[in-house]
Amino acid sequence: MIDTTFLAVGSLMLLSGYAVMGRGNLVHMQHQVTQAWELIRTPLKQRDAALSELETLCRASVPQEPAPLARIAAARTRVARAHEAFDPVAFGAAETELRNAISGLFATATKAGLDTDSLLQQPLLQLGACEAGIADRCRVYNAAVDFLNVRIRHFPYLLLARPLGFHAFDRLDLTVWKATATDGEVSR
Repeated sequence: MIDTTFLAVGSLMLLSGYAVMGRGNLVHMQHQVTQAWELIRTPLKQRDAALSELETLCRASVPQEPAPLARIAAARTRVARAHEAFDPVAFGAAETELRNAISGLFATATKAGLDTDSLLQQPLLQLGACEAGIADRCRVYNAAVDFLNVRIRHFPYLLLARPLGFHAFDRLDLTVWKATATDGEVSR
């Protein structure tokens, strides 16, 4: 006859081992989400450099139109703040605002008679490459978020996630994520 104390201690050890391993997996998945969010930082900095160059060219070429440049600067600040705050909802809204401001800048430059095909071609190509990099990194972030969010909603992780304080992360809404074409138009 097997001692019930031995079975109880064995079961408790097995459950606590499972809980430790499960918590470790949840921590690892949460770390993957934060790492994916941090991966967005590099193309954001590259885009800021391209936008600075673009702003310099536009400021020299169209000095009578400071409003579009001010909108871009304000939107860039909101994007940086949302990224630093790890706020995907605000980040997506700020990105949309930035793309609309860039479109407004190109509309103003075209209306003012600036030849956007020759003068702004290089900064636009850099900007397009940065936008593609940001979009790719956002897809990586969303994949990490989806993986974690699915895990914490399913057995057996759901038994650990809520009591240990793990929560679902917000995804970046890629339908709001609009790519800026090389002619300055925002695709819908």
